[in-house]
Amino acid sequence: MLKPSRIQTTPTSQALVQHWANRYRTDLQQFSKTSDPLVLEQYITAAYPENRTQTALRIKRSLHLYCELGAINAVALFSISANFVNLNEARRLAIYVEAVYQEILTLYAQQASSLTLSAPLPVEDLSDMMETQLLQLQEQHQIAKDARTIGFLTTQFHFTTLAVLRTCTPYERVWLKPYFQFVEEQVGIPWQRICAAAQEHDPESPLFQVVAALIPLSQTIAKRVHRRAVEQFPEHRSRRGTLNTPKVAASSLRDLVMFQGYLCLCLLERNLEAIATELLPLCQLVFPSIEVQWELVEYGIDLLIQEIHAVLPEDQQRLIQPYTSIMGGLFIRSSSPTDDDEFEELDTLDEIDSLDEDEDITDLIDLSVMEDLEQSFRHFLNIQT
Repeated sequence: MLKPSRIQTTPTSQALVQHWANRYRTDLQQFSKTSDPLVLEQYITAAYPENRTQTALRIKRSLHLYCELGAINAVALFSISANFVNLNEARRLAIYVEAVYQEILTLYAQQASSLTLSAPLPVEDLSDMMETQLLQLQEQHQIAKDARTIGFLTTQFHFTTLAVLRTCTPYERVWLKPYFQFVEEQVGIPWQRICAAAQEHDPESPLFQVVAALIPLSQTIAKRVHRRAVEQFPEHRSRRGTLNTPKVAASSLRDLVMFQGYLCLCLLERNLEAIATELLPLCQLVFPSIEVQWELVEYGIDLLIQEIHAVLPEDQQRLIQPYTSIMGGLFIRSSSPTDDDEFEELDTLDEIDSLDEDEDITDLIDLSVMEDLEQSFRHFLNIQT
């Protein structure tokens, strides 16, 4: 997951960069919730360069403690799973997590004079400036030799962010949240890789157009799926609580956006390798560790696919159907996998034919893409068996 990618300047990559950046805008609704001029002044003055600098310096003085608290809370959450990240390992990782927060706080203070109130974050600049810290974190993740470490790291970042924001005023939180959201998503959602993959497409590429349509809707789609999941599983309780509690809802929405991000990456790369070899194994290892039932995971993926198709016109639905069908099949096939499981191969071409017997397959998807899809799926089955 932690795979920094260089983004070249092309019309397609820059279009997706803009969608990516739009995820990190200051929540100006806070301003509309009050008519008190003194409160509004507090919001505005918190964004002054000198005040942003003071905020960053104050947080940095206690940052080591916040990162340790994040590590301890993450260890407690995953403690039911044997042979996972222990406290010593978590504290070692916390050193590198702290370096990431140190850098983002420095950038938060430095960029005060160049941003307007409603401007999105300059995500490419932030990614480039934080590349050293993220590469160090990637190296530590690889040293751990446990795929679940990335799940632990995203949780550790989440808990660290909560610890920091609790010490801030409401006026400071408004300006800090987009930066911390950016950091958390850099670890778990492959936005940078998606933008880099887009450079291999031209603006008329049907797959690019699907991705460009889906990314701005990712949060809305996630909220719809979460709402339907709460209705279907009102009593489901993981180690963090029920689905409708605020902290679980926030994590669920982040995960649902992550699933969409990986689907978008696979669409642009024209294969399902990232889902089969990165996302799926992570889910298999992490969700049971925090007592999330696999039935809920399967149901969530099915709902997600339904909602994605619902926002697209019919021609785009047909285009992505092979990908979403196999994605759903991967998660269903992976429920409680064992070394002795027998997996039946999914005949993707038959599924395509069933869409419309009179429709030419080349109108739906390139045959070379079909070959890539089937190859990646069979590769996954070979890994499992």
